[in-house]
Amino acid sequence: MSRRALGYLLLLPLLGAAACGTGSNGSGSFVGRASNAAIFVQWTRNGNQVTGGLQEAIEQNTGEADSSNPQSISNSSSAFTGMVSGSSVTLSLNQGLGSVTNLTGTLNGSELDLNLPGQNGSITTVKLQAGTASNYNSDVANLQGQVGQANGQAQQAQASQQQAQQVQGDAQAVSADLSNVQSAASNANGTGSVNSAVSSGRSQIRKDVAQTLTDEQKVLGEVGHTDSGTLCTDAGTVGSDFGTVQSDYATIQSDQGAAGSDTSTISDAVNKLKQDNATLDADRSSDPADVPSNAPTDAQVSAAIKAAQAKTGSENGSVGGALSQAQSMVNIAQGYANKAQAACTAAGG
Repeated sequence: MSRRALGYLLLLPLLGAAACGTGSNGSGSFVGRASNAAIFVQWTRNGNQVTGGLQEAIEQNTGEADSSNPQSISNSSSAFTGMVSGSSVTLSLNQGLGSVTNLTGTLNGSELDLNLPGQNGSITTVKLQAGTASNYNSDVANLQGQVGQANGQAQQAQASQQQAQQVQGDAQAVSADLSNVQSAASNANGTGSVNSAVSSGRSQIRKDVAQTLTDEQKVLGEVGHTDSGTLCTDAGTVGSDFGTVQSDYATIQSDQGAAGSDTSTISDAVNKLKQDNATLDADRSSDPADVPSNAPTDAQVSAAIKAAQAKTGSENGSVGGALSQAQSMVNIAQGYANKAQAACTAAGG
């Protein structure tokens, strides 16, 4: 019998039934419930012979429901023929294509106890009482409610699990960000190599400016005392000294570029830490139970950000100050070079 026909039978009252139970002859119907099924048997008895139909509504995926594999109800209907011998009952269900399943049971007045296949090859006895299609429909509705409740609980459990996983992921993201900020600050040249390079650059530019001054003084001392060729050659040395000072300035500018790269790396890491920690703080407000006990605290995050920002400030300040001083020295060296060249020109060079 098709599922469509089954649905039709569930909606109709029992037709032609003289009584819900059974006598030696006539029609009868029985309704029973198992923990995961509702059963409806209706038959017509003629002496020891019975003919009729058995309907079942059975839960599927019992105990395994989740959003991807929810519980459901499977409906089936089978016609049967059978025998009643004393209190013993045998029903032969037509499964189609010539297949027959035999069920045995016991008939005691208005109670029909049927032995049905259970899980793992076991046999389950279901007690059916005299009843109608309306009773069966009521049992099916209760079964549907049971399935709906199980699916709702499974969905709620899965949603809670997903929420917990999300919160744990948020905490892990902050832990990773915290490590990245600390690593970026540690790997930055900062007060290490950049400051060392700046200090070295300052020292070198001072030496080269002093050499420029020495060579400029030599040229000025030669005015009126030597030929123009020698004087202009020495003036060229002063110009070369000025070029060396300019090279020193370019080295400090390069250090500034390294500091800028460090600053950008630290700034990006700090911004991501702030963003992810804001998400974790929202989790602390809405779902504190799922926040891991070892999640970074706001105090730890603030301390890491403060240390990183101090590192970039120190680095940028060191390089910026050195660059300003170096520019002043370049201007001084250029003045020396200009005086030496002017002396060369005056000497006719």
